[in-house]
Amino acid sequence: MKTGEVRLLYGEEPYLINQRIESILTEMRSKTTEEPEYLVLDGERLQREQLREALENASLFAHFRVILIRRPPWFGKPGSKAARKLGEVEETLLQYFEHPSPFQVVVMTAEKINNSNRLVKALKSKKAVEELKKLSRDDLRKWVTNQFQQRGLEAEAAVINRLVGSNWSMFQLHNEIEKLSLYLGQRKATMSRVAELLEDNQEINIFRLTDALLARNTRAAQDALQQLFIQGQPPVLTVYMISRQFLQMARAKGWKENGCSAAEIGSNLKIRHQFIINKLLQVERSFSWDDIAAIFQYLLEADTALKSTGQNERLVLEMLAVNICQAGRH
Repeated sequence: MKTGEVRLLYGEEPYLINQRIESILTEMRSKTTEEPEYLVLDGERLQREQLREALENASLFAHFRVILIRRPPWFGKPGSKAARKLGEVEETLLQYFEHPSPFQVVVMTAEKINNSNRLVKALKSKKAVEELKKLSRDDLRKWVTNQFQQRGLEAEAAVINRLVGSNWSMFQLHNEIEKLSLYLGQRKATMSRVAELLEDNQEINIFRLTDALLARNTRAAQDALQQLFIQGQPPVLTVYMISRQFLQMARAKGWKENGCSAAEIGSNLKIRHQFIINKLLQVERSFSWDDIAAIFQYLLEADTALKSTGQNERLVLEMLAVNICQAGRH
């Protein structure tokens, strides 16, 4: 892509859309020694004035920028409930399509589009619509195999077939393979070694987030949150899963301080996999009891905000992640 371009990316596999966005960012970075400004807008909540300001105002921090508008409800069938929101922004967008800023790239995403939609027609006339189709079963098998190879692992055919036939999203598959790689080390991925892990798969979507929070890695936590929003993870469930993980960590810390061995802690927590216990015992040293108390207060406040105040769900979770990572460091 070149600066001054507009692109609509659509498809049913969010992972592929995210990968395409990353390739666009990489391409933009390769064209200059200066890091472009990267502005991400929530299309579902974007108002006309916010859109106009984002499109028309020049970047204050970089020579050029990339604007990403995630999942705006503008590209559906004319007259549909979602597409009716288009009337508020249609002229602003059409005018911008004709006279885009030469100092920025605008990328929009959607799961589906309607070819009779006025915006879709305008973008197609400029060859600015890009469909990212779900991988065929054979291509998905190649992708899964490659994911293991990138981590220096060999996986037997039964493991590959189990993952390919799971009907999980590519985000879920990516996270599951990452979890398996941590568990296996350099051992071959065989069904006898990973069957229990594959059955225990309720937390795939949340794995990267809780891992990042326990490591106090704010950027990785925000990236993981973004993936969860894309996948449609309920925010209240996200808070519950974070709470459960920190409760496990706190219990492991308490038992360790009382002289329990790693095996005893695993038995007490009913965790079957030693690598999970080892991770909890490694990260608990980064959190004082005051930190843990503050974190559970943050979790309570986030849960209350989501259930009763009507606050922006994304903002609530993003602030929760920042607060957890910074607990005790203010």
